[in-house]
Amino acid sequence: MFATFVVFIAYVLAATARWLTRKFGVITLDQIIFHLNMPIDAEEKLIRSYFDNVWFAAVGVAIIFYFLCVHRRERKWCVSQFFYRHCRLIAGGFFVLCLCYCGIKMRVDKMWGQYKRFQVVSTFFEDNYIDPRKVKLSFPKRKRNLIVIFMESMDTGHLQTKYYDYFKTNLTPELQKLARENINFSNNDDIGGAYQVKGANFTQAGLTAQTCGVPLKLPIESSHFRPDNGFLPEAKCLSDFLKEQGYEQTLVNGMPKTFGGLDKFLESHGNIKLMDTWYMQDHNMLKPEDYSEGTKIVKDSSLLEISKQEILRLASSGKPFAFTVMTIDTHLGKQYFDKDQCKPIFDKKDRHHRYKNIMACQSKMLDDFVGWIKQQPFYNNTTVVMLADHLLMYDADFTRSMKDKRILNIFLNSAIDPKQAKNREFLSFDIYPTILNSIGVKIEGGKLGLGTTLFETEPTLLERVGSATKIDKKLDMRSKLYEKMLYGKVLGEE
Repeated sequence: MFATFVVFIAYVLAATARWLTRKFGVITLDQIIFHLNMPIDAEEKLIRSYFDNVWFAAVGVAIIFYFLCVHRRERKWCVSQFFYRHCRLIAGGFFVLCLCYCGIKMRVDKMWGQYKRFQVVSTFFEDNYIDPRKVKLSFPKRKRNLIVIFMESMDTGHLQTKYYDYFKTNLTPELQKLARENINFSNNDDIGGAYQVKGANFTQAGLTAQTCGVPLKLPIESSHFRPDNGFLPEAKCLSDFLKEQGYEQTLVNGMPKTFGGLDKFLESHGNIKLMDTWYMQDHNMLKPEDYSEGTKIVKDSSLLEISKQEILRLASSGKPFAFTVMTIDTHLGKQYFDKDQCKPIFDKKDRHHRYKNIMACQSKMLDDFVGWIKQQPFYNNTTVVMLADHLLMYDADFTRSMKDKRILNIFLNSAIDPKQAKNREFLSFDIYPTILNSIGVKIEGGKLGLGTTLFETEPTLLERVGSATKIDKKLDMRSKLYEKMLYGKVLGEE
């Protein structure tokens, strides 16, 4: 029985590694650490997928091994006798192979390097971080409204430009048209976006990076991280500035508020009204058909309709407003295809047909939503910002071939025009001051956090350092300044 247990555990390890990389693409150590410290109650469908593809399969493999090698019965064939006599050796060899597979699939060598860098104290933040609390901001007399649309996993790899044509077709033609007709800050002379670094590579991290100008990274010893005591309590974010200026703020999200600590983040920064799944249920805003199939996650077509009603309420309040919606259908590239909104373009002969159809449908729905916003009387005094939260998380073997993708951004009806929108090298952090500039806010020095406004020509952090790899390594290192932002104090110091 011991040998059977070894085989079971070995298969669980290998299958987990395969499942993780197929679901989330390349996994980083800081991503694992953060989610181990955050609730995952919103991911019912994901948990079921894990058990179906890992634990149940492992039970099957263990049963086959047991009857093949362990179970006592008359063994007439020499192959059967060999398995019986060497069952422990076979189990041990299988375990070693599975460990090797797991190490390669999860890139353990890179995680080990990241762990080693965690032990080194760096002054990277001290040298590059501009404390927003000490920067003078000048808001216009007539404050401009802001609508931010966070597009789940919508990177530039889905476009068809002179630099991107991975699918030999344009999966998101509507978004591409919006990017061409409005402001798109790009790393090339066509449509592009921000380079993704560590600490900005999953949903909550992407939100934090683009609205606070800092990464979201927990150290290996993260037991001191208590979101109940404030989420990045010493950082000052976009929503903090807007609250000070009297903006009424709402964020709409189709998942339970506790996922990723979103509720604690919003409570700590601007005390934004959060309309999540639970809020919508409590206020009788949802019907059974509003959920993604088999989940309690609100599908985007329903989410956007609810968003329209909330935007109209905000616009009628007489106050300047900031509204944010976070889409979800494209989560992991295959959360939900809305047959009521879109017809399938790709058929089942294509292995990735579901993912492609979902991306295409998302583009259409977002374009319709933006079209509705443009028709409203408040639009003349409103800036709309469309941002991907991070790069696509999908089958790692599939996405690895899609090189040099960037995090998409589109700015509509900005208060000012950029001096140089193309051929810029920038990170998610730079979006923070850029959003403020887009609603007419003047920023002394043009920098907030680790970000530099893209409306001006001042070099960004990436342009100054010259290498995203160097920045990644520096972000891996321990920083006393960052610990103070994250915990409200430096670890080890009272």
